[in-house]
Amino acid sequence: MKGGDIKKELSNNASSLISGLGNCSYLYTHIEYFEKRLATEIAFYEENLGDPFLAKWAYQNCSNFVAWIRLYPEFICNRAMASLSRSERCETKLTDYNFTNTAAKIFKLIRDKHQDIDVSEARLEEMIKAFKLTIELRHTIQHGGLPSVLRDTVKFEGIDLEEVAEMANPLKYRETKKIFSDANELIQLLPMPTIVFMEDGGIRFRDPKDSKIKYRPAKA
Repeated sequence: MKGGDIKKELSNNASSLISGLGNCSYLYTHIEYFEKRLATEIAFYEENLGDPFLAKWAYQNCSNFVAWIRLYPEFICNRAMASLSRSERCETKLTDYNFTNTAAKIFKLIRDKHQDIDVSEARLEEMIKAFKLTIELRHTIQHGGLPSVLRDTVKFEGIDLEEVAEMANPLKYRETKKIFSDANELIQLLPMPTIVFMEDGGIRFRDPKDSKIKYRPAKA
């Protein structure tokens, strides 16, 4: 690939990841909207835990929870792909990522730099498991149905589908939110170089610890 083509591809990839992060912002606004309503919506079922009939139908009757549980995994998975693209300096198109290779690359990147991260090994593995559970939940929503897990295989070894199914229980939404938060925290450990857009249409990167996106004219 010629130099000009490489410059154009990097610029296009950078623009795509910025759009992806923008979409994540919109997603999270919706998540916050529904999350504010969860406690009130689920309170009736929490007050009647002894009634198995009510517990069985809680998911179908908690529309705010249904929207929340559908949007949160989408937010995390798409944010992960955009953040990974940035960490890899936009060398890969966003459309060339999938959730499996995104996870593998994130785990390797963070484990390789673990000595530079102020996180214990146990805590890191907890966040990695949370990210795996989130991807499994998204896959279940897309292909297996909710609230029951109708698949018999997992994408990640060591993940129990029953644990994934519990995440879709409205009465466990606080525990599920903790899993989502841990997965999100893992993404935040990725290096985030500054993206500098040049006047000539190219981009460059600097200061991997900085999370800003800037525009700078090219030097004469």
